[in-house]
Amino acid sequence: MPAVKFVEWDLDPKVRAEVGRGPGIAAINPGLPSSMLVTDRYSMAYSHLKSIRLSDGRAIEGDKVRGDIEDAWDDGKTLWVLATFALHRVDRDTMGVSATIRVPHYRHRIVPLLRGRFLALAQSHRQRTPVVSTRDNTVRTVHLPSPELSLDSDAGSVVFSFHHGHAFTYDTDLRKLATHPLPLGVTPVWSGAEIAFLPASWQTARNVYPKDPRFRLLYPKGKIAWFDPERWVPRRETPLSDVDGLLGTDALGLLVGMDIEKGVVALIDPASGDIVGRHKCSNRINSGVAQAGRSAIAYRHGLDRIAFVQWSHGS
Repeated sequence: MPAVKFVEWDLDPKVRAEVGRGPGIAAINPGLPSSMLVTDRYSMAYSHLKSIRLSDGRAIEGDKVRGDIEDAWDDGKTLWVLATFALHRVDRDTMGVSATIRVPHYRHRIVPLLRGRFLALAQSHRQRTPVVSTRDNTVRTVHLPSPELSLDSDAGSVVFSFHHGHAFTYDTDLRKLATHPLPLGVTPVWSGAEIAFLPASWQTARNVYPKDPRFRLLYPKGKIAWFDPERWVPRRETPLSDVDGLLGTDALGLLVGMDIEKGVVALIDPASGDIVGRHKCSNRINSGVAQAGRSAIAYRHGLDRIAFVQWSHGS
């Protein structure tokens, strides 16, 4: 495996990106162009949307959105931006908002279904999920606990929730057909044809004082595992340190992992599970981190600062 070289730098402070409720930073999935999205708080209810280009830090100033950005999805024609209080249709080039769709507040993730015909707006610990039609902007609620990934076919979608410990099969009208068991885990991402995830267990919440056993969260066990959705079996599992979440894969197919509390970026070889590159961030990560292309991440520090960590593979 070629050596990995990391470089870190701060975005020009003239590019304002003040966070409100957070995280206010998002990758542009699924293509991951060499840019990312941030929001700059305008008021308690609105923020300015901005696209930041990785190559030179140039910002494209967009329209106002309802709250802070949570996630984004580019379907090839439209950029869908999920904010605290609404889902927005956005022009990919100008960052202009063409439609604002009222949806339940505080959703955290866009999960496309049926090759993008629908967008599920996910939130952990929820049994029912709002689903938006990309054809007519209508919203309905589906029994779909904590969706994280989907696998589409002509017959419907299989929706994975390692947080819930199950996957669910839906037909083309989003009627649930079957439920299948999954191992418990956090931050699942596609790794080739497999799903990489961090095996986890329910534990008393560590950030609640005094400790209360009624409040439980999923915490990683210090391992990484891969799941084969074709054979429906876990493939392999190996110990892993300095990683409490996975962001995705880089240009060479290495898994991009983070330990936000320690401020560590880790690149993981999917064949062995070994960490082949590690970088300690120069600043304490504040409220958000996202991939900024295939070989970089961006993170917030302080109230309104953005830093980039980029890597390259040597010979």
